Amino acid sequence: MIDYTFWELIGASKKDILNFEDILDIGKRKSQKRVTETKIRRLKNEPLTLKSIEVEKYFFENKQIFYEFYIKLILEENQSNIKLAKEFYSISSISKLLLQNFKISPIILVRGLSFKLAKFINTMNLTDNSLILYELLENNNFNIMNKFYTCNNSLYNYLAFTNDHLKTRLLNDYNIKINSIDEETFSIYFSYWRNERREIKLIHILHFIENISAEIKKEVYFQLLLYRCLIFYKKKFQIDEKFFAYIIKTIKYCSTKQKINSNSNSIEKKYNLFNFEKNIKKEFKLYKLYKPFKEYDLLFREKKYDELIDKLEKEESVTVFSDNLDKTTFKLRNILIVFIIHIKIKSKFVKKVYKLLSIVLRLNLLNIKIDFNEIHNLLKNVDDLSECLRILNKYLQKNVDFLLIE
Repeated sequence: MIDYTFWELIGASKKDILNFEDILDIGKRKSQKRVTETKIRRLKNEPLTLKSIEVEKYFFENKQIFYEFYIKLILEENQSNIKLAKEFYSISSISKLLLQNFKISPIILVRGLSFKLAKFINTMNLTDNSLILYELLENNNFNIMNKFYTCNNSLYNYLAFTNDHLKTRLLNDYNIKINSIDEETFSIYFSYWRNERREIKLIHILHFIENISAEIKKEVYFQLLLYRCLIFYKKKFQIDEKFFAYIIKTIKYCSTKQKINSNSNSIEKKYNLFNFEKNIKKEFKLYKLYKPFKEYDLLFREKKYDELIDKLEKEESVTVFSDNLDKTTFKLRNILIVFIIHIKIKSKFVKKVYKLLSIVLRLNLLNIKIDFNEIHNLLKNVDDLSECLRILNKYLQKNVDFLLIE
């Protein structure tokens, strides 16, 4: 069920200062507006499902209006500007459908969305000066916008002054009336955005870019829109801070990989959004490192954990390894077993053992924090060693994107 619209996503819904109906007015005569208004309102307000015959039409209508609004109100019409508008709309539309309807693992979902977002970000060719998205996503720090302006007063004061300019332009050029926003109100908005009590709206984004340099206007505009969309999704789907940070980290990773591997399709195969149906991902079958061994299985089942650990250590000390890979694999198997034992008995040394496991699996590179209590609850009633390894493998596969540490 699609229970929100594209215009709500970008902060231009019916309740907003600059809303959907206002945007419809841009470039239209009153007679034209009357012809389309009923049709658009019906598409906008009706609950839609993926099977609805109106979905394609709904997206098309939104897309055309968004392009018209973007080109006429913000930038001149050229191929570069139109391309960015199309790519942004494509990302927002696909994201909405995926987040609500695809029954896939969160990690695979984030990989695909991050790949598309990173590709869009790289299309803008952002410089250190024009890149603001990550600072906004990580810290909700809108003061970063100060670097685009030459003003002696506060940013709140500057935006309040900009409000007069934008208000006059919208009224004279498009007969659109927007509210006055004073310095104190902008100060309150900043507090709301910083604490995520409310999301930034399209009209506020227009204030930020109204008097900005033409060379970077579109880059800043689309970064602010992306920020708005991701915060909207975060609240809409109740994404926790840890997982949201993981999304940002994956976007950065995909962006870097795409730049490095500009002539390679390897990153695309792993992260391309349209491979979701095939569920392309790298399977880590750590449990296969352990070949069932009766003596070890019996010791584990009888909870003779100290004896089992001693035997693992002795076996490691007398084994002759063919190469370093063979040795590392053997060590990893033992660490996994020892980690499971310490988790099951809630040992005070569990963090120390996990640190070793983290280094071997390179989880330390991701700053992954796993929930020991959750793993304990998963394993506490399982006395089969092979099954415990499968459960641990499944937990790690679900919570760790191993592609990020290749």
